Amino acid sequence: DAASAMTASRFGRSLSDFIFGPPRDSDAATDFALRQVATHVGACFLYEAARNDGVAPSVVVGCGAGEIAALVAAGVFTFEAGLDIVCLRAAAIMARARPGAMLGMEVSADRLHHLLRFLYRRHLQIAGVNSDRHCQLSGPPEDIAALEAVALALGLTTRRSPSPHPLHSPAMSGAVAPFLDSISHLSPGAPTLPVWSASLGRAYTARDDILACLAYQLVEPIDIVAAVRDLSGHGFVDCGSQGELAAWLNATARAGSVFSLDGGDGSIKGHIAAIRDTLAGRPSPQAIAQPTPPPAAPPRAADIAARIIA
Repeated sequence: DAASAMTASRFGRSLSDFIFGPPRDSDAATDFALRQVATHVGACFLYEAARNDGVAPSVVVGCGAGEIAALVAAGVFTFEAGLDIVCLRAAAIMARARPGAMLGMEVSADRLHHLLRFLYRRHLQIAGVNSDRHCQLSGPPEDIAALEAVALALGLTTRRSPSPHPLHSPAMSGAVAPFLDSISHLSPGAPTLPVWSASLGRAYTARDDILACLAYQLVEPIDIVAAVRDLSGHGFVDCGSQGELAAWLNATARAGSVFSLDGGDGSIKGHIAAIRDTLAGRPSPQAIAQPTPPPAAPPRAADIAARIIA
């Protein structure tokens, strides 16, 4: 109810209508904002479901907007405050960030750096490293299209994100100050768990200005692989990517050490129990509050609803 009321007042469409209502034509910016809110709500719900069923984390890891969910999970913000931050973040992006595009590519970061030097498209940026063999890029639409053409010629798999903005790149700089100003009224609490930031490349400390870090994260690339390596030897539970992040990270981490809460059969509760039992012998199971890597097309409302309700 809180999420629906907030999205209706700020974006002209409620979250419940976006999830449960009939399909309707709407602008890409509004869809982007509502997807961000839906992902945040789903990640927080799944995290609480996992905790209630005995998956006890020792650290939470945030990646992109998922860092807000991680901070909520650690008690730094209430659920309502986290929801407010997600909405204000989306509003600042919609109002002040440059338009652009994002592209996922099955390629290592090293190889991608060489490819970008060859293309010499200076506005193309590696926005995120999801595994040793998968990266996310941001840039102007024409530069992303040029990269897609080269990738096709090289036989590299790519997938467009539905984001109308080049997240985690310098093109987002216009949104940093407005976003920070809009959340300056909030007072972060002390975390009850360590919170690892994929943009900072470390856990938050008492010296960090959390609100400023969240704002500057808009222009900073993210590297979830580094977090997995630095926290190696433990089990990870992905609370928000519908299994895709877990698949990517299992290709990088110790095989079978990353689990998804999406069991594939709609039974989230049963899947949590299976993960809990599997992790029982591990020294310190952890939960990743992580947004869904952008799909080829916006997820169907019925699919989102099924995952939240199950």
